[in-house]
Amino acid sequence: MRKVIYTIGFLLCLPLLGHAQQGGLVHVKVLDEQVKKNGREVDVRFTLDLTDVKLGGQESLRLHPVVVAKEGQKELVLSPVVVDGKIRSRVHEREKALKGISATDGAYTVVRRRNGKPQQVEYTATLPYEPWMAQSRLVLRQQVTGCLECAGKELATEESPVRNTFLQLFRPQYSTAFVQPEKETVKVRDEVRVARLQFRQDSRKIDPKFKNNEAELATVTGSIEAVKTNSDLKITGVYITGYASPEGTVEYNLKLSKDRADALAAYAQKDTRLDALLWHVTGAGEDWEGLREEVKKHPKLLRIDDVLKIIDECEGD
Repeated sequence: MRKVIYTIGFLLCLPLLGHAQQGGLVHVKVLDEQVKKNGREVDVRFTLDLTDVKLGGQESLRLHPVVVAKEGQKELVLSPVVVDGKIRSRVHEREKALKGISATDGAYTVVRRRNGKPQQVEYTATLPYEPWMAQSRLVLRQQVTGCLECAGKELATEESPVRNTFLQLFRPQYSTAFVQPEKETVKVRDEVRVARLQFRQDSRKIDPKFKNNEAELATVTGSIEAVKTNSDLKITGVYITGYASPEGTVEYNLKLSKDRADALAAYAQKDTRLDALLWHVTGAGEDWEGLREEVKKHPKLLRIDDVLKIIDECEGD
């Protein structure tokens, strides 16, 4: 029977949280799409080729890039590219001049289509990374509206896949070998779980009865026990990273996050009786991203925009 070796990692944190392709839209091509994860952000870049698009003077075309989750339960709609016919372009310009607002407000860019001439739009966007994006797809939605009398009436809506797998977190590296490798007998895999434990302020003590800690701790110990009781699996290491909220100094929070991670390791080791040599514990210090997510849960918070700005612009301590 083949053995599967598992390395289990837990993230201890606050309770927050190449080749060109064509789209299937009529006459719209998507070229050189690129998706790259940089830390906690995802950079998206592609080119919209409008050369074959023909618009009537009264028509307006909106192209919405959309990141759609694997099962469709989540999606992220990016700013649209608006392509106007000659007359519609003037209407939007007049609206902006007279009223200060226009139907094109919020667009990534607005292009006046010149039928029969080559036109391209370079599109770039930086998105906050979320785990569901790894299994999602990138699509392009087209909405066409027409004459002045029916302004705002949806005349046509289409959707075209651009990238079936939006983001690959794990990319295998292939190389050519001069000798045929032996058949693999052991597989090594990583399992990652997140335990959002609640600590009282400045405390390092784990209290199973405090808030939702009992359920979170059960997730940790249950995951380890599931591997221990499977004869085909072997645990080679448990890695725990702790975080702390940002109040206090950087040095203090670094130590506090390490102490809390140590506390979780000691608690789980006592329950699972796993060899102490398999535990690897580190502290990552302050969790600014987690703080931001927690603040966003309370939209009525006084001066929330100022609070988020302080969080986003904070550098260092």
